[in-house]
Amino acid sequence: MLWLSASWLLSWASAQTPPRPLGPLEPLSGPRATEVTVEVQLDREGWVTAVILSGSSGDPALDLKALRVALLSSYAPALDAQDTPVASVVTLRIPVVSVLGEGEPDPSRPDPPGLPSEEILVIGTAEQQLAEQIVTLEEIRYLPGSGGDIVRALQNLPGVARPPFSLGQLLVRGTSPEDSSYYLDGVEIPLVFHFGGLSTVLNADLLDDVRFLAGGYGVRYGRALGGVIDLRAEASLPTRSSGYASVDLFQGTAFGEVLAGQSSITLSARRSYIDTLLEPFIDKQIEETVRAPRFWDLQLRLNHDAGRDRLDALLLAADDAFRVLGDDEDDVLVDLGIHMVKARLRWLRSGDGPWRGEVSTIVGPEREEFFVDPDGIALEERTVGSVRAEVERVRGDDPLGLLLGIEGIAEDRRWVFDVPTFGDPDEGEVPLAVTLGAYAEATGGFEPVEISTGVRIDRRTTDAVDSASVMVDPRTVARWRAGHGTDVEGSMGVYSQFPTLRGIEPGESSDLRPERSLSSTLGVRHQLSEAWDLQLTGFHNQLIGLVVGRQDAFAFFTTPPKPGPLDRGAWANDGTGTITGTEIRLRTQSLRTSGWIAATLARSIRVDREGEAPHPFAYDQPLNLVALITRQLPRGWRLGGRLRFAVGTPYTATVSHIQDQDSRTWLPIYGPELGARLPPFFALDARLDKRWDFERWRFSLYLDVTNATNRSNVELMSFSPDFSEERPITGLPMIPAFGFRTDL
Repeated sequence: MLWLSASWLLSWASAQTPPRPLGPLEPLSGPRATEVTVEVQLDREGWVTAVILSGSSGDPALDLKALRVALLSSYAPALDAQDTPVASVVTLRIPVVSVLGEGEPDPSRPDPPGLPSEEILVIGTAEQQLAEQIVTLEEIRYLPGSGGDIVRALQNLPGVARPPFSLGQLLVRGTSPEDSSYYLDGVEIPLVFHFGGLSTVLNADLLDDVRFLAGGYGVRYGRALGGVIDLRAEASLPTRSSGYASVDLFQGTAFGEVLAGQSSITLSARRSYIDTLLEPFIDKQIEETVRAPRFWDLQLRLNHDAGRDRLDALLLAADDAFRVLGDDEDDVLVDLGIHMVKARLRWLRSGDGPWRGEVSTIVGPEREEFFVDPDGIALEERTVGSVRAEVERVRGDDPLGLLLGIEGIAEDRRWVFDVPTFGDPDEGEVPLAVTLGAYAEATGGFEPVEISTGVRIDRRTTDAVDSASVMVDPRTVARWRAGHGTDVEGSMGVYSQFPTLRGIEPGESSDLRPERSLSSTLGVRHQLSEAWDLQLTGFHNQLIGLVVGRQDAFAFFTTPPKPGPLDRGAWANDGTGTITGTEIRLRTQSLRTSGWIAATLARSIRVDREGEAPHPFAYDQPLNLVALITRQLPRGWRLGGRLRFAVGTPYTATVSHIQDQDSRTWLPIYGPELGARLPPFFALDARLDKRWDFERWRFSLYLDVTNATNRSNVELMSFSPDFSEERPITGLPMIPAFGFRTDL
């Protein structure tokens, strides 16, 4: 039904403009293609010393994109008659196409423009919204401390708090990791991490960019109280076949991309050996034999370009394992595993005018398991299939833009939780849960003001209970181009999130309602100069109907264990909260230097039950500061650094202790809930890269040092057996991660 509806919408949209053939460089929508002429001055080693605009396209935004591609591309040094490298000037004629709604090509993918006649296609994009922050593949690859991981790179942005133990999870605007949603080309993927935050399961080289929306976004995304992370795969075909192999301290990766006519095939495989590094360290801390975390992932992709239509198929698989063994290797004390297989299919159609359409579907099983000797078991299995169909009329210079979309999700879920110290055993199953969603948004206005207003409706039904949950989320975003390089954006809207299927099973809390957030934001961005821009955003979220209770129940989550008194009552929509904050980012982008300073000042307060006193959220960080910079140096060197400072997260302290005379055990007397804080976090990270360019291949080495000052940052608070003293648990010491990469 969803597929037929999408086909009808696309057919109707295509009928509004007569079809005509398109040339290879002709835009699919928007203005016609034009050209930018750029002079690139190179030193004798092939490094860029200057980029000069000698022929404009007439659009400053497209000129800037062409200059950026010319700046970030690789060049072979010129040779004189004696084959000696000399300084040179390369003139590039770069076609530029303004295609609203399409992504900008990764500047690291084009062939090195060694000849003046070589052309690079640059695609212009619609104006980026203040609510949306884009991280490119180039930034992911070289940012200090990120290790080339997608989500770790996003942790450097404003609005994102620092997670405990520097895991890869995202804590967006005072919410938990489970409150944010992850998408692959607009289709939600529930499981994106190895071991809940160790690394992302998708190779960043498959992507064009990563879209991060901390809040204030439109109706395209839903079912989340926190942020949205949309991993956007490279839509265009590569210019040539290529590949690379890389090895670092933690993992090895192989990546290959083959161009065959109008199609390309991409294969990526990654295997960690972090167990080799960590096992000696862990074995010194405990008596048992440890098999430290080991993971692998695999991605196989087929991309076909048929002009107006594009077909993209992706197979994604990931597997994690962690074990603690006794004296005998057959004696398993602890066993943790995560397994996933996903198949994704996407069809894109672009019309001759402003219309575009997309249908995406993804399906596959997931499994998480945890065994602890002798009888503890936790198992959760689910199979999820989803489809999304969308048609959009990009406004451009027209008076009205329109976005229409429908979604469908079908899943089954089974769980068994029987782990000592985690409450009563819990076993259940939801054979079928169906979620249907629809959204519509209209965009219009008069220069310099534009307003987008829409509504999103989601309805979930299950065969476990005889009721359905419905969420209606209206949202409005207003933008004002104030001139002189200044843009202002404000938003108001409702964001809702369904309770877990486990929470609504019969006999538990089948009447649980969706959690809601009434959100408002106001942001301003100002271009201080050609190289500097400043962005300031304020936000306020009022949380209603938060699900609380059953804090003693086991769950596969990433929230730190709560040491204080537990709420053992049934799940209920009794929680409320308030999140208020300000985000600041000062960014620079020049010839060889890029970096930013990002500061988030925010408070996240909760009230669990009516009449109880307010307390900070477990992830509350009043101040989080990140300053980073990376700079290209002569002779193929690149140097970067990152400084991080964050106020410590709250915890519940003990004020005294008593002894139970019957059991002869000590019992704590707790202070105010989450009334104490861990010491502030501080870390300095550094990264050094060296690249050698040869005629047909490239070789790179890098050294990425995390916690270069070897500071012992407290990540968690524990207590002595009699609760008389605190025993802080610190994070990892200085870790120098090194590796190499060979590109063909």
